[in-house]
Amino acid sequence: MTELQFEKVFNKAQDLQVKSLTQKDAEEAEKVLTGFESGLKRVATVTQAAYILNVVCMDMGGNYNPDALGKVKELYLENVTIIGEKQKKKKKKK
Repeated sequence: MTELQFEKVFNKAQDLQVKSLTQKDAEEAEKVLTGFESGLKRVATVTQAAYILNVVCMDMGGNYNPDALGKVKELYLENVTIIGEKQKKKKKKK
């Protein structure tokens, strides 16, 4: 991940504070990013990385812990590759 990509992830994380992911999307984000903190290389979308950033770095009051945010940024830059967002499949009308 690059610094610019991390900025996109952080901005998306702030946007997600007022939105919620579906249970399925949240579980998918957790699945694809499991292990990034242990040095495992992971591939995720901006939304998935933003969701995990909020889960790991945000307290119950909606504030970011600066120490946690700095550590996650460091780990993201080293271990996470950002890919394009997955497109939702549209159901065909009959």
